[in-house]
Amino acid sequence: MCFARVFYPISVINMNILNAIGRSDLFLKVDLSKFPISIVALIVTIPLGVEAMVIGHVVTSFISYIINSYMPGKLFGYGALAQLRDMVPVLIATAITGAIVFVANSFVDNISLKLLFGATIGLVVYLITGNILK
Repeated sequence: MCFARVFYPISVINMNILNAIGRSDLFLKVDLSKFPISIVALIVTIPLGVEAMVIGHVVTSFISYIINSYMPGKLFGYGALAQLRDMVPVLIATAITGAIVFVANSFVDNISLKLLFGATIGLVVYLITGNILK
């Protein structure tokens, strides 16, 4: 479910751009265009189980991001691919941090220590990786 929410903040910004420039008509059209996609994905994945529903949610979240970024991209020349290119360093820093925390926590048995140890290492690694990747 975390992967489904990776694109949510930038999708909301894209939709708010439409409202900020006074194009609530486009906001409504874009928002309504995503509804059938979500319904179809839900209908298709319900019989397949919870894992399929989660995968469907990840896919529809990415498709929603593409749809949400289309109009602002058309209006301002800053579309989905340009936004993704700007997000790459953050995604890399997050992946590196997650991998290191996962490996480091595999050596700790106590759940409380895992939380404390993982949070501390995660913060330090993310700050270092973020500074390196700018």
